[in-house]
Amino acid sequence: MTDEIKPGQVISYLDMCQAESVNLQKGMNFKLRNGHNIILMSVRNGAPYADRFENDGTILIYEGHDVNKTPELVNPKNIDQPMYTPGHKLTANGLFYEAAQKAKQTKIFPKVRVYEKIKPEIWVYNGVFNLIDAWQEPSDNRKVFKFKLELTSEITNEIATPTLDADIRAIPSDIK
Repeated sequence: MTDEIKPGQVISYLDMCQAESVNLQKGMNFKLRNGHNIILMSVRNGAPYADRFENDGTILIYEGHDVNKTPELVNPKNIDQPMYTPGHKLTANGLFYEAAQKAKQTKIFPKVRVYEKIKPEIWVYNGVFNLIDAWQEPSDNRKVFKFKLELTSEITNEIATPTLDADIRAIPSDIK
């Protein structure tokens, strides 16, 4: 099914998981068993993270993820987004951050497939993006990770993306 999905195509959650051969539960997925990097994002009102498109949809600024909610931690939005787990392993934030820092030095940018939630159980495939930068910035008395991704025209793992000669940009959610 993977070769059937085209950028801009609206699909169900189940179709997305089947296309990627993985049950996508997290928003940030670094080097899954199939080797793909996948980001699930949303720019809808009430979305839990401040994701946004820039430059007519060719640039995605993606916000990193919070620690998990626990009985002891009722509001994860009150603490900094973590780079490491309590066991000193890199979190998804840390994995993507280190990959972006390495990419800035080597100019070899990791490919990231981006899916955008437009309604419950309804997603759109936004295409393949290059992870080109990452940083931390203050937000509401805490630090959050930001990741900059740029839409690419390259073909990655059988999912074809449009050429840059075409009018490529992410379609605004309200239009989708």
